[in-house]
Amino acid sequence: MASGNTPPQAVRSAARRGLEMYEKGEGGDGLEAATVARARKIASGASLTDDHVKRMYSFFERHDKTRPDDGGSGPSPWRTAWMLWGGNAGRRWAASVVKQMQAKPAGKAVEFGWDFTLEGKAVEEDGDLYIEGYASDFDIDRDGEYIAPGALQKALDSYMKNPVLCYHHKMSEAMGQVVEARVDGKGLWIKARVDQPEPGTEAANRFRQVAKGTLRGFSIGGFFKKAAERGRTLINEIDLVEISLTPTPVNPRTLGTVVGKALGPEPAPQLDLSALDTFEDALDLLSQR
Repeated sequence: MASGNTPPQAVRSAARRGLEMYEKGEGGDGLEAATVARARKIASGASLTDDHVKRMYSFFERHDKTRPDDGGSGPSPWRTAWMLWGGNAGRRWAASVVKQMQAKPAGKAVEFGWDFTLEGKAVEEDGDLYIEGYASDFDIDRDGEYIAPGALQKALDSYMKNPVLCYHHKMSEAMGQVVEARVDGKGLWIKARVDQPEPGTEAANRFRQVAKGTLRGFSIGGFFKKAAERGRTLINEIDLVEISLTPTPVNPRTLGTVVGKALGPEPAPQLDLSALDTFEDALDLLSQR
């Protein structure tokens, strides 16, 4: 999870203006106390959590659709709430921060080994490939970082609501799903299904790489809250977005097993260049005075 989400001066000024409007009774009856509390934090210039910034972004995206006929320039509960969240400057800043979060999820790659002969298993289920092993452990990795056990369990509970398996942290390139997962004394163990792809695609090429052991790294991707502890970096909170198969592992300790279909030659893959996602341009910054 990113740290240092400090709102710019224009955002803080807008929140202070919103608090003034609230004190004048322009907030209406539906304004929640939590919104006012968040506005005070924005106005103070304190660093905001990723969750706070995501809430800001969601608020602006929702409430822009309910903008009054006058554009929100006149006194109204809508304008008061808009300003409490940072106004147009807040919308622009939150969109920028969230865009960075989505474009560059922080990945903690963990290597695992492959053993196609373990217990003599080579199981095919509807052409899909199943892999299992540890996606993360609690030891210090090559970056000098380690994960608190409680952080993994809390992250897993949320992740399993949408347990996507991606290729190298590319959210547009889902390879399958994690079908089983648990946190034990060693780390995060998972069993994942790699879906059988269409022949002749880039996904088919990666499917073959998984089956042959060329693509042999697990990586957890998301946002990490870190703290210095005894000269090392402790990850004590995780917003686990996805788990990936990746060719660039960090942690060489954990071992896993892959069982699945032995693949024959596939036609040469056709490269699919996906267009980059873009955000709609933010509204022009209004005067906060």
